[in-house]
Amino acid sequence: MWVFPGPGDVAGAAVDDLRALQLSRQKAEALLRIASAIESGRWDPEAAVREPSPAASARLQQFRGVGPWTAEYVLLRVAGHPDVLPVGDVGLQRAWARLCGMPGRVSERTLAEAAMAWHGWRSDFAFYLWLDNFAERRKAAGVPWPEATAE
Repeated sequence: MWVFPGPGDVAGAAVDDLRALQLSRQKAEALLRIASAIESGRWDPEAAVREPSPAASARLQQFRGVGPWTAEYVLLRVAGHPDVLPVGDVGLQRAWARLCGMPGRVSERTLAEAAMAWHGWRSDFAFYLWLDNFAERRKAAGVPWPEATAE
């Protein structure tokens, strides 16, 4: 069982402690700023769960080092927002291009337009695209996809 540190534990860490966990200096500093804001009560992460996605994203982006991709990823993976799509994610752009039979990757705009069909459930759309990337990497590495078994 994994036990994750609380915001007070993270806020008390040094940048070099976090760098040892493979975080860049910028990410480590941003994480420390957010942990400090949670610990001091200046930011309530539960608000990110309750607020509409645009407002929650804007609030997260007020922290130096947090851009649109990070804010959207936090809302999608941590806060459980059902309609968030990090269109700046290169993996999502490549997966959609591959699924559409196009080389390379699509633009953020093209991905956002495609995702309108999933309006209300764009977070699921993102997970399907990430799953496709995972399957594609396994295939390229020659690792078979696990077979489904009837129980």
